[in-house]
Amino acid sequence: MTHCADPATAPELLAMREHLRGWRFYDHWRTDADAPARRPRLGTFTPVLANDGGDLEAAMGTIRWIGDRLALADAVSDAFPGAELGVTEEDGV
Repeated sequence: MTHCADPATAPELLAMREHLRGWRFYDHWRTDADAPARRPRLGTFTPVLANDGGDLEAAMGTIRWIGDRLALADAVSDAFPGAELGVTEEDGV
């Protein structure tokens, strides 16, 4: 796309390339029982997901609080039919 995205001859490709530049891919996450995304953590605000996924719950919570709550619920439902996101408290935290 870098070589073909010319505003004069291929504006759609240029627009697509610019859109894709904003995507993040997390294909190196661990998924084992001790993976950072599976460890309990205090909930906090986080607009950007950590590289190791350790703040996955906080990122999902942030989307639910200030983002597109419906789009997130739809994405979870599409990926995992019947699943819902939820928040649990332990010891008041």
